[in-house]
Amino acid sequence: MFEKGWKTGKRNAIYSRKADIWWNTVAVSADALQSTVILSAIAYKLGIENAGIFSIGYALANLAATIGRYGGRNYQVTDKNAGSMLSDYFFARVITVFGSLAGVVGYLMFCRRFLGYGAYKTQAVFMICLYKLTDALEDVCIGYCQQQGKLSAGARIAAIRLISSTGLLCAVLLMTGDLITALEISVGYSVSLDVILFGSQFQKGNVSLSVWHRANINRILKECTPLAIAGTVSMYVGNIPKYMIDWYMTEEIQAIFGYLMMPAFCIVLLSRFVYQPMIRDIGLLWQKKETKQLKKLIAGQSIFIFCAAAVAIPAGVWLGLPALNILYDVNLNPYRMEFSLLFLGGAIFAISSFLTVMLTVTGRRKEMAFVYLLISLCSFLGGKYLLKLYGIVGAAMLYLVLNLMTVFCFLFVLRKDLYEEK
Repeated sequence: MFEKGWKTGKRNAIYSRKADIWWNTVAVSADALQSTVILSAIAYKLGIENAGIFSIGYALANLAATIGRYGGRNYQVTDKNAGSMLSDYFFARVITVFGSLAGVVGYLMFCRRFLGYGAYKTQAVFMICLYKLTDALEDVCIGYCQQQGKLSAGARIAAIRLISSTGLLCAVLLMTGDLITALEISVGYSVSLDVILFGSQFQKGNVSLSVWHRANINRILKECTPLAIAGTVSMYVGNIPKYMIDWYMTEEIQAIFGYLMMPAFCIVLLSRFVYQPMIRDIGLLWQKKETKQLKKLIAGQSIFIFCAAAVAIPAGVWLGLPALNILYDVNLNPYRMEFSLLFLGGAIFAISSFLTVMLTVTGRRKEMAFVYLLISLCSFLGGKYLLKLYGIVGAAMLYLVLNLMTVFCFLFVLRKDLYEEK
């Protein structure tokens, strides 16, 4: 009887892990392809200038969403007390999301005054940011499901929302030719769908968001501040070529760079298929001081990413670029070197993203934040000159070099915890 029950429990655990991986893969894939699908619809209906506006808007929106998340997902999932504190985590996230939205408004006012943003571009970028901030608010609900060992439940809702809202946005855009209207409708739809689906999920589990504790919220915000700084600067560094292009070049160049960078960013999201479902397990391994297993995970993830890149880069040059030419109705063949550099930079960025999980669970959040601030300073000082001297090639070189520096710094920080004998 005991053996039968044990086998049943083991089968259920295996099924649960497969469901977690499957739905996480679907959700991350939908997130990865979202900008590609929307950008192609914009390029087809509105032209390359609007595509450039969407490209920089989406980069700023991802930065805003990262600020809104405030580094809370990894911390929440590895917090053994998080299950009874969902309302505290949720209200902490509401604070950070609205803080991020205020930052977006402030930055757009700066852009209107000093970078020559027109009314249309300002409104479009604001709505794109609002659209992606839905992801940040939703993320705390998915984190709760994962912390409870039910990642599939949260990832399934995220996948449904991402796929359907992207489809709705493109459909409205193609029918009306109005990007602002399409974004407004998609924002309203996304918020409503999340309220309905997660509300139903929490109602089944008798979870309430009505009671919160200020002390817990303050603790969460305090503990996550280094993670928030690290995550924000990481996203900034990952997209700094786009910001530099926005400051010093044209919307057309921004669109071309966005087309080239889109496949490179996919390898970052591909790597998350493997490690995101393991975040909770990584935390448990660290608690047990299983440093050998953690080192194997780092090596395995790095090998997986570089193998994927080794296949994807030549395939992308010979097959991907012609496909992008057709998809966006533009000639990208002269940009093969830039494409390869961006893809390699994306692979290294994926490794640094995985290392941030390791730094989080080992308690090296302050060191991680310091590294990102240092890298950000280097990018700010050197980026302008690379772009002015080499154009798009300089932007691609900047992306690659910054990510290499980040990985080396992270491994240097981790050496005491994982690689030096104690």
